[in-house]
Amino acid sequence: MSFVRHIKKQQMFKDTYLKKLMEEGKLQSTSQQINESLETTGEYIEYAEWRMGTCAEIKIKKIDSNYRVDVIYDYEFGCNCPTLERALQMAKLYISLLIKLDAQVGWPSNA
Repeated sequence: MSFVRHIKKQQMFKDTYLKKLMEEGKLQSTSQQINESLETTGEYIEYAEWRMGTCAEIKIKKIDSNYRVDVIYDYEFGCNCPTLERALQMAKLYISLLIKLDAQVGWPSNA
């Protein structure tokens, strides 16, 4: 059984984590600061520290009509998004995932 098929079989429609984040409003936001930075420099960079000494870099770049999101900690997540709103949602989703991985699995070097 392939890895993807195994994961899909176990988790299809059972995991409501993303739905809960959306309902709680944790993936929704637009900031004037982000818009201004994208208009003037073409990119937005933020450093998110969720625990002392634990920091991730969030980059959002405007590329043609899309937005490129990269979230970098010891892991690296990235995607292209059609709208700024979706780019912000994905950045927050990746940060949430990093925090959950750290809390539930441990430091990347512990793996």
